[in-house]
Amino acid sequence: MKPLESVRRNEIVLVCEADPEFGESIGIALRALSYSIQLVREQEAAVSFIRTSKTPISALLLGVAVPDRGVLDVLREIRAMDSDLPVIVIGGMLPARDVTGLLKSGATDYLCRP
Repeated sequence: MKPLESVRRNEIVLVCEADPEFGESIGIALRALSYSIQLVREQEAAVSFIRTSKTPISALLLGVAVPDRGVLDVLREIRAMDSDLPVIVIGGMLPARDVTGLLKSGATDYLCRP
């Protein structure tokens, strides 16, 4: 996987967040740092965007309410398409075993939402 420092500003940061206010807050912060963003609300929309985008994607910020089997499958599907794409999962306070499961399934890192 490419290091997060290598994220270039002429590429898109894909933000997948179901909560409209939180997603827009992330978008505002990234735009203030001169990043281009694409905001989607559903995990399947993120997978579809990755599959069809003509513009390179620098990173995916993947919001999850609960790390269920669905998000693990999404991570595996994303990894099958692009093993180098940094995928930062953003969610609530989780037990260490759940975070470990996310990382083993392909997440680059995990951030606890504020």
